[in-house]
Amino acid sequence: MDINLNILNKVKFLMILIVKWKGLLTCPPAEEGKPYAISSTWKINPENAMSVSWRKDEASIGFCDFSLNCRNYLNGIYFVTMNRTSNDTLTSDVFIKNVSLSDEGLWRLIYIGLDSLELPEIFNCTLKVYARGKTEKCNYQMGSLYIYITCSVTRIYPAASCLYQNVKNETGIGNVTHSKHNSTKIHFEVKCEITLPLSKLISSNNFYNISVTIYPNVTNTDDDVIYGSQQVISGVKALKANTNLSLENCPDEVEEDIQIECTCKSSLFPSDSVLWFNGPDVVYNEFNNVLTFTAKIKPRETFTCRLLSEKNITLDYVEFSPKVLQKGSIVPVRLYINGRFQKDSYVSVGYNTNVYVECVTYGFFAKVSCDKYFKDIATGLSTCQNDNGYCHMTFKIDLTMHLRNCTCKAISWPGKVSTEKQMVFYVIGIKNYLDCIVFF
Repeated sequence: MDINLNILNKVKFLMILIVKWKGLLTCPPAEEGKPYAISSTWKINPENAMSVSWRKDEASIGFCDFSLNCRNYLNGIYFVTMNRTSNDTLTSDVFIKNVSLSDEGLWRLIYIGLDSLELPEIFNCTLKVYARGKTEKCNYQMGSLYIYITCSVTRIYPAASCLYQNVKNETGIGNVTHSKHNSTKIHFEVKCEITLPLSKLISSNNFYNISVTIYPNVTNTDDDVIYGSQQVISGVKALKANTNLSLENCPDEVEEDIQIECTCKSSLFPSDSVLWFNGPDVVYNEFNNVLTFTAKIKPRETFTCRLLSEKNITLDYVEFSPKVLQKGSIVPVRLYINGRFQKDSYVSVGYNTNVYVECVTYGFFAKVSCDKYFKDIATGLSTCQNDNGYCHMTFKIDLTMHLRNCTCKAISWPGKVSTEKQMVFYVIGIKNYLDCIVFF
């Protein structure tokens, strides 16, 4: 009896590990390998006191008589007690010293004796057992756009789910795979795989942590996460708010009443994270990252492309304030090489490849005039011109084009050169390859 009392005192002392539940049909889950207690309190007729018995499924665990004397059938595993809390109230407990998966099932407290069949059971509850499992170290790999995380837990029960929380306190579900534990054949080996876009990990700190919790689906509710084991991936180098915002088709100068479609892009974030502002006001367009407006001389407008977090915090921005000139001051010219609009200072093409040059002037007279070393493949000429605003030539790059040039001109009638762009081809021979760099 002294051993049982010591167990009882120890269990009551470790109340943080114990759940005492009264009168519900489902007991709180019990953790494998930990002590646990089930308790029931009920009213009695003092003149007709009867003995009671604790049952697990159909097996008898122990009983107590009306004199509060109790007997345990499985000493060392279970321990039953009964106490009188008032003249007409009794409390009985069954203590499990070390919970195992075999303790899952229906637990009942019933009357025993001649008249027990006429009385209802005092208490019942269904007990579920879980095992947190043993956590393994998480591994991660940084990609160009994503971070790939793998975490593992061994000997978990029952089947598990995986929850992660990133540096912004955003949560998500990982992809989980299961396999049976080699020894028990009942527990599971679990691997959780998580793929996170780097754009979600912007931080003002030098490093950040990601927490991953793998937990057993004991009740199949979100509350099961409290039964899991959390692993923290720490020391991951943080991304700064350098998002490489860039503008495309956004001229520094534009003629009055010309419609502009300026595109703002980020190399790390999707287009719906970008929003245009005119002062404090949002500029609403069909696409968030495309600014569409008609140029006006006065007032000169400054537009701001902002990269916003999911909480609408500005992570980065770039301004666009084109100079607007009067009509007739300029003729817009666009130069394309191999189908790509040329705004940067150079372009590279492969040696011995065809280069397709387009001069577009939006209705004005267009002319491409090239050095004599350039010959259009179709015509054999080094000059093309057209009055419909579009002119093109195709030629093959070779060593004779080193430091030669072509000029794209837009001419308004009668014969005024309004705008031109010049290309200088700088040809470098490296083994069997040449790079063609075009300067404007």
